[in-house]
Amino acid sequence: MTEAEWLDTHDTKRLLDRIPARIASPRKMRLFIVACCRTPAEPIQVPRLHDAIDLAERFADGKAVKKDLERMWDEFRNLWMPVPVSCLLWPDSAQMREAAEQFCRQYGGWRIDPDPFDPVRHAQFVTRLSERNNLLRCIVGNPFRLVAFDPRWQSETVVALATGIYAERAFDRLPILADALEEAGCDHPDVLAHCRDPHQPHARGCWVVDGVLGKV
Repeated sequence: MTEAEWLDTHDTKRLLDRIPARIASPRKMRLFIVACCRTPAEPIQVPRLHDAIDLAERFADGKAVKKDLERMWDEFRNLWMPVPVSCLLWPDSAQMREAAEQFCRQYGGWRIDPDPFDPVRHAQFVTRLSERNNLLRCIVGNPFRLVAFDPRWQSETVVALATGIYAERAFDRLPILADALEEAGCDHPDVLAHCRDPHQPHARGCWVVDGVLGKV
């Protein structure tokens, strides 16, 4: 895969296969599934879905324990539970890359149907797939242009802004974070462009916010 293909492909499996293991951490893969389930483009209708999403997100951040996932897993087993929701609750962190692949394969497929029969459903699918892949790009960054965050960029203001953005999912503040990063000496075009791109969807696990906060 070339960098141009990474930026443009609709094939989620190709994206996942290209991400180096050190970037596709269990935390980031779990947050990717969480982000997909949070977006309105993923119409997963399951009782208590938001409870499962919140728990999976807390677990990814070390604010819940394995037993919490197992308890909710037991509860959901008594319901009709599609694969996408079960992937949220996989308790084994070592399997999260596999869970992300299974999520994408079972919910919405990998790529756009080249010969759609229903133009409306096809358009909806294109929208969902495009947003899903852009969320993945937001969370893992560009593996062809890995960025080492200079400690000098991590000023008190920058860290405070990034902490607030992460805690509150306040991604509308990312342009403000870009301004603060510039004031701290950051002139990396990819970092600043990611924060200022009005068309890029963002999610908890965003590579820039994680880079500032030292999260992996």
